[in-house]
Parts: sequence; C-alpha cells; structure tokens
Amino acid sequence: MQRLAALALPLFVVACSDAAASTTNDDAGSTSDAASTNDAGPNDGATRDAAIDAPSTACQGARDASAIAPVLFYNLTNAPFPGTAHPDVAVHVPTGFDGTRRPGLIVFFHGFDNCVANVMGSVDTACTAGGAARDALHLVDQLDAAHVNAILVAVEIDFDQATGSPGELTTPGKFHAMLHELFTDHLNAVTGCTLDVGDLDRVVVSSHSGGYQAAAATIAHGQVTQLREIDLLDSLYGEIPTFDGWVQTNVKRFDPMRTDGLRWVDVYTSTGGTDTNSRTMSTSAAMWLSAAGLSASYFDDDTTATLVPADYAHPVIFKHSALPHGDVPKYYFQQLAQASGFAPL
Repeated sequence: MQRLAALALPLFVVACSDAAASTTNDDAGSTSDAASTNDAGPNDGATRDAAIDAPSTACQGARDASAIAPVLFYNLTNAPFPGTAHPDVAVHVPTGFDGTRRPGLIVFFHGFDNCVANVMGSVDTACTAGGAARDALHLVDQLDAAHVNAILVAVEIDFDQATGSPGELTTPGKFHAMLHELFTDHLNAVTGCTLDVGDLDRVVVSSHSGGYQAAAATIAHGQVTQLREIDLLDSLYGEIPTFDGWVQTNVKRFDPMRTDGLRWVDVYTSTGGTDTNSRTMSTSAAMWLSAAGLSASYFDDDTTATLVPADYAHPVIFKHSALPHGDVPKYYFQQLAQASGFAPL
C-alpha cells in the first residue's frame, strides 16, 4: 500500500459489504428508488466534440486488486463540482484487472438524491449525516459478477440533491481532463500501469435517472474518442437532440462487424416517466439504421420479458422494463457490462 500513501490528494477508503440484491429477471421487483421519477431537464442540442489521444501504455500486467480497498475515493481538480467536502469520484478496480489487455472503463452518473459512495455499495446508507438512507445500486458487486477487464468510476454530480446538473462537464474537454487526472495522478499507482485516456480500449457511460444530463455532456463536450457506448437506465428524460444526434450522426458505426463500433442502450419503464421519449427515439433509430442498411443492429422489446444473451448482442437496444425505477440499474448494469465488448477476466 506504499503507492497509495504517496498520493498527493486526499484519499478516502471504504469497504463494500453484503451480497448484491439485484434481481435475476426483469419482472422481479424490490425496493423503490429514492430518486424522483420526474428528473427532467432542458434539451441543449449540442454537437459532439472530438479529441485525438496518443496511446502510451506501459504496464506490469495483471495485478491482484484484492490487496486494495474495494472502493477508492478521490478529490479531483477537474471534477464536475470541484472543491466540495465530498469525494468527487468513487473507483472500483476489479481483481485481476490487467492494463495490458484492452483496458476498459465504465463511468456511472447517479440520479437525484444520491451519492457515489452509496451507489457503489450493497446497503442503503445516508449520504448526508442524519439524512434519509439512499438507494444503493450494488455496482461493485455487479461489476465483479460481470468478470470484465474494466475499471468502474462513479462520478459525483450534485451530492445528495434533487438535481442532475452536470456542472463543469459542460466545459469542452472537461470530461477528458477529469479522466486524465484520475489515471495519471491516482490510478496508475493502484494498477501498476502508465495508462491515460488514449490507452483505454473503450469507455462506456452509464446513467440512472437524472444522471442523463451528465451523460449527454460527455457526448457533447467530453472530447473522449474512446467513448463507445451510452447506457441510459430509466434515464431518457431530456437532452433528446444530443442523444438523437449521437446515434444518427454515427449511424454507420452501429455495425457489429466494425472494430470501432458503437452501442446505444435505453432501458425504460412506464412508471419512471421515460417511456414516451424512449418509444419516440426507438422509432427514429429504426429508420436511421434501416436507411444505413443496418436494420439487424436494431432491437426493440416493448414487453417486460427477460432478455437472453443474443438480445444484448445488438448494437442498438430499446428495452421496456417492469422493474421499479430504482431497481433498473440493480439488474441491468451487470447485464450490459457483460455485453459491452470488454476483454473478459
């Protein structure tokens, strides 16, 4: 642990406990979400930026992450809301992560009334001392169960607030700068690698509920060319032009045969308030893909049946779920991580 002690910025460490409570099929239910079901925000219609990253991978190979804490917390200068009293990111490096084998990254944005420490764990806890317990999303347990060579980073947006404001993520290049700072100042000491954003094989951005605004900001302003997948987990409340534009502009890359292929997943519910937007976008996506000769890339299931692995292989997925709003990420996060194209562990 000498590497950790050498880190310049404050490091907070907690251990996640208990078994995951995620369900084994889509129709099973559990507790309700602490987040609002009306996480709405304005559309901004921003266009996607781009950046070129120069790979610089140098690594010691596979490392046993069991020697470090299950969840690491860091404060970052390039965070969405820097300078608060709370950790800006929560990080989980799975056991056996190997920076030489197509290293991957999942970035997760939580919804209203939550925080990164709680969503990573398996037990509902209060984000604010003396406050109400918030909905734990079992993200660490699910990533470990997925057995993929990817690091999980939950990014703090508005801490324990009924808002999904993306903060500084709307600044061009801020998302890239945040990841660069995280790897070069902190995670390389943990993984034994010299990794930067350009060394990542793929980046997946996942949002729940009100986190959609931050997810849209990564498309519009993030300047991360390794961004390969957007997963909205009952989260399509707004930013429609941004999400539509990402799929439509890049429609030819939603081809499973392409080495630089993209993926889009939207899981929606009838109770969460995302169904109308989701069905409208699904209809549009079907037309865009058909015009590009990629109808086979499109999958839409408006039932609440449980998907099978072959369904997740489609690059564009719209899925109706009967799960409560707060349970959607507790089930689908693992399923999507397994299907995202990461190197297996």
